Amino acid sequence: MIADTFHLTPSAPASEPHLDADLLQAWSDLVDASRRRDALPDDTEEEDVELYYDAIWSAEDRLRAIPARTPEGLAVKLRWLWCEQKEDSRRPYDVIFYGAPITPDLIEDWRDQLFWKLIADAERMARAS
Repeated sequence: MIADTFHLTPSAPASEPHLDADLLQAWSDLVDASRRRDALPDDTEEEDVELYYDAIWSAEDRLRAIPARTPEGLAVKLRWLWCEQKEDSRRPYDVIFYGAPITPDLIEDWRDQLFWKLIADAERMARAS
């Protein structure tokens, strides 16, 4: 395929920041705040829990606003979108944030299969660049 032969985004030398540094930081912030929120004891005061939600919402706002410029950035946005479109379940977040296995009920139809293939394509392209 042409995409496998020609790199559309040249790799930056190590001294230059990653083209998607801000987007990747937003993703890291989202994962970190979500994991910290998940680790809170059940009896945590609501205002303390809200601090984590504020961090989550801030990271999500940045993920929505910052355009992806590399395959790695695109993969981040696709992972997050997959979780969000499966909003009736917590399990997609466990897959993305904690590496839980993908069970058949999370890949319900051809759309889910295509979504995961797109994520895999973006990740493969990121590794190749």
